[in-house]
Amino acid sequence: ERDSGIRREFFPVGEEAVFTGFPSRRGEPSMRPILARLSSGQTIVMERQRVERLGLLDELAERPALDSGQVEEAIRNANGIFRVWSNTGRTQVRPPGAELPLTDAARAAKESWVQEEDDPLLRCEPAGLPEAMLTPFPMEIIDNGDTITVWLEEWDNDRTIHMRGDADRENQASSHLGYSVGRWDDGTLVVNTTDIDHPFMDDVGTPLSRVAEIIERFEMSEDETRLDWSATVVDPETFTEPVALPIVHFEWQPGTQIKPYDCTVYPG
Repeated sequence: ERDSGIRREFFPVGEEAVFTGFPSRRGEPSMRPILARLSSGQTIVMERQRVERLGLLDELAERPALDSGQVEEAIRNANGIFRVWSNTGRTQVRPPGAELPLTDAARAAKESWVQEEDDPLLRCEPAGLPEAMLTPFPMEIIDNGDTITVWLEEWDNDRTIHMRGDADRENQASSHLGYSVGRWDDGTLVVNTTDIDHPFMDDVGTPLSRVAEIIERFEMSEDETRLDWSATVVDPETFTEPVALPIVHFEWQPGTQIKPYDCTVYPG
């Protein structure tokens, strides 16, 4: 498990366990476990927010404690938004039935999308922006002075945000995460990203063109325990108007660490 301190020794060899989780949305023979009940009677919670939201948590549930040394170090080193943030599982979603304002060309492209053939994630190709930020996994934001690194555990994505006022977009190589320039707006990090060469905006085949521009805001709560990520996509070749994405709420859980994603391509 990626953010609750689950270790191999919690599952003794030979002991039976029943897992509750989400099956793959991409046709893979796998699932994302959120809860495990062992034959010994022990219950291991892997993703507390999702377990609570589904009403699966009971008095027997046990969440392994984070290492106290890691917790103390995280508290000592926390500096504004520069720390590890965990997804709370409380992403705001669009109202039921809401549709994206697609252009005719984009609608036709989306309708022709075949997941088994066209989804780059099935080939373990990292998600591009903006999909990369709609992650259920932790992310770390690191201050490097003239640049900021956003290290996303999912897909081992590593973003660079250029903070110099004279950051030059000319002659920049395009990438799946694009070229990002940031600025501070009264404590909120505002990021403008262009030059994205990932072909899809999401994991259901919505196209994204090379002229797309994404404006993001990273806004921390006054008590510094929550970070809200919001974004607007401007892409005249795909949308007839700017599109606001679901807001992702991250929370600070001191001691959480980023771990390797280790994507696996399944045969067939």
